Amino acid sequence: MSDKNFVNYHILISHNSSCLNRDDMGMQKTAVFGGTRRVRISSQSLKREMRRPRLPEHSPNYWLQNLGEPSIRTRDLKKLNEKFIEEFGDEFEPAFVTEAIDRFVKTAKETANEAEEDSTADESDESAEKGDGKKSSKKIAVAPWVSNEIREICRVVKAVKEEGLSADELKKIEETFNKQKKKKKGLEDLKEEAIGKKIEKQLKEKAETVRNALASAVDIALFGRMATSGLMTSVDGAMAVAHAITTHTVDGDIDWFTAVDDLIQDSGETGSGHLDTQEFSAGVFYRYASLNLSLLQKNLGVDRARALEIAKHFLHLLATTVPSAKQNSFAAFNPTDFALVSLSDMPISLANAFEEPVIRGKSGGFRKPSINAFCDYKNRIYDGYGLQDATGFFSIEDCTLQDQRMKTLVALEQWLQNDGKA
Repeated sequence: MSDKNFVNYHILISHNSSCLNRDDMGMQKTAVFGGTRRVRISSQSLKREMRRPRLPEHSPNYWLQNLGEPSIRTRDLKKLNEKFIEEFGDEFEPAFVTEAIDRFVKTAKETANEAEEDSTADESDESAEKGDGKKSSKKIAVAPWVSNEIREICRVVKAVKEEGLSADELKKIEETFNKQKKKKKGLEDLKEEAIGKKIEKQLKEKAETVRNALASAVDIALFGRMATSGLMTSVDGAMAVAHAITTHTVDGDIDWFTAVDDLIQDSGETGSGHLDTQEFSAGVFYRYASLNLSLLQKNLGVDRARALEIAKHFLHLLATTVPSAKQNSFAAFNPTDFALVSLSDMPISLANAFEEPVIRGKSGGFRKPSINAFCDYKNRIYDGYGLQDATGFFSIEDCTLQDQRMKTLVALEQWLQNDGKA
């Protein structure tokens, strides 16, 4: 068995004309690397597409089938409440679910102005009265919510509510009520307050159980979750995913398109009912990610074998997932041309293979020269640093690598699950 702690993923995939990831102006996302403009696909876009494929007829929900139900990412607490009430309907009363979420949300509000792993913090509809009577809006992050986590809190709320207060607790409440000079709180209010404190105490005692419920959310174990305190616990993500960039310089093209209004043609009008522009380009993209196996094991409470199984599934997703933006217009459903995986002592990106932009080959394309540039740089880096990684790869083109070559992507996935053994 290998003792290497990191899995490094390297993918080369060529997309035909497309606009797979856009900025706030509707233009392609880009980056300057090696002094030249490259087209970019953000890591957020790739991770989102892995968790929630939008084209099931083209790419079945691989994540759901192999890694379980992903977390729910939202800041719409009303819809979240409705979803969990429906999901837990056979187990808990709606009031228990609502209270569980309300208690959990207190932590979400404490994460104000902090983004979760996809950096998607936004303003909520929540507002609070300030001392001057004015309302100030609060921010809560678009946080990942896990049904099993909420379910554990519901169990505590239900148990305490059904148990109620003991005779001694009721006696103390009545004494407190009678001692009030101006009866600021009613007897029922004091009872409700006591129930609340009892729930809080039980939740503190079962905090570890609530945290363990996170083990059902592989996406949080991989990508992390940020929180400050309370029931919503922080998780250090075991996976680092880079923004994918083209291996070569790209100058975007502009598509000037129109939409013809069929009905106005009958009245003798000419021209279009709508016209607009869309930037697009084609290119070979380098995708890189690194997985910390021991941290993944810690996050999920699993052994190395299970961590490697998850690593295998992530390889499949990184090599096959294609963002769905503008695909009805461009149909850039391209398969991966090259995939290399290494079991290593450290994260190692080989993006610098393309710091000097790849130049078109004799045939005029970038695909083969990109594979050659990657293989050449990988050999030089590994020789220069004396790295002894266990490395396997799949390629549709010949290359100079002396590592274990697999005939298929599936074989490479199995090699990784077998801890670097064919």
